[in-house]
Amino acid sequence: MLLEEQRKMKKRFGREARWDPPFLEALWSHIPPEKSVKLQESLKRLFVAFLDLRSGLEENLSDQIIEELWKIIDESAERLEDLNKKLEKSK
Repeated sequence: MLLEEQRKMKKRFGREARWDPPFLEALWSHIPPEKSVKLQESLKRLFVAFLDLRSGLEENLSDQIIEELWKIIDESAERLEDLNKKLEKSK
């Protein structure tokens, strides 16, 4: 029972969090406020998804899920790296 309550609290905290990771503060400072709101909302969704995923993995871990998670993270990293390359070329 206590473990279940802790999981509920983690999920609730994650969904209600208004936290920006410190390493992203520099990014937001260069983006106009009206546009950074969208980025902050998406980042919050990503953060909550990772929190939810963590509890889901604790309950139902499989090789298939690990492989799918790896593909999603790898593809996301690759797309961000490609964007960085575009930015470097445009300097």
